[in-house]
Amino acid sequence: MYHREARYWQNEWGGKAVYSHLNTASRDVCILFKPTLSFDIIKMDVHDAGRYIILDLKVHDCIFTLLCVYGPNVDDPMFYQSFVPLLSNFQCDNIIIGGDFKFVFNLDLDKQNGNRRTNVHARDECMKVMNYFYLVDIWRERNPRLKYFFFWRSNVTPGINCRLDFFLISRKLAVNVHSDKFFSGLCSDHSIVFLSCNSFVDRRGPGFWKFNNSLLDDHIYVEQITEIISREISATLHLDPSLRWDFIKLKNRSESI
Repeated sequence: MYHREARYWQNEWGGKAVYSHLNTASRDVCILFKPTLSFDIIKMDVHDAGRYIILDLKVHDCIFTLLCVYGPNVDDPMFYQSFVPLLSNFQCDNIIIGGDFKFVFNLDLDKQNGNRRTNVHARDECMKVMNYFYLVDIWRERNPRLKYFFFWRSNVTPGINCRLDFFLISRKLAVNVHSDKFFSGLCSDHSIVFLSCNSFVDRRGPGFWKFNNSLLDDHIYVEQITEIISREISATLHLDPSLRWDFIKLKNRSESI
């Protein structure tokens, strides 16, 4: 039944579609490809119960690793822990992850009303995945201080609003994104989150490294750098002060890169 419906949707769309679903009421993930897009799917892994689709997509000689996610309603960190071994089997040079993650990164910025928590252990594991693959929440990267932009709204009173839907992308792809916005969803409590990205990845050669000061808003990064500074201060007491300062800066630069 469900496969017949999916084939009907694909025919209505007019292009290729990759999908997985548990039933008509829950757990549906799907990737639709523009009918006029020229591409090759090099490798693919589809969860058999509608939780995720991972694939390597070749477009214009560039390979993108796409991951479509439907996160568990419960606080399930193991689900996000599985992303590291899953993604490690794919190209992962240019990663784009999108979907309904069922948690928010920042309660002050991304949630209004309701309990002061949303699956925090799942969030922490997802942040480890982001650090492992050098991913950024592109909407928050571009809107670091904006509050009350919510992509999911409950129908209770008072209304609970959260930013549960977002895109995580490879940091180097951020310069290729020329539009990230959202629209009201039709007959849904979720908004449509829109990301437009050039398919041509800049292959620049070596150049001067510049610090991305948005990292200062990443509490994990700040904790790591603080720990490194404390450790290196103790380990370099025997060095000349100027050499000691240069050595600590070198360690910080290496960690930041």
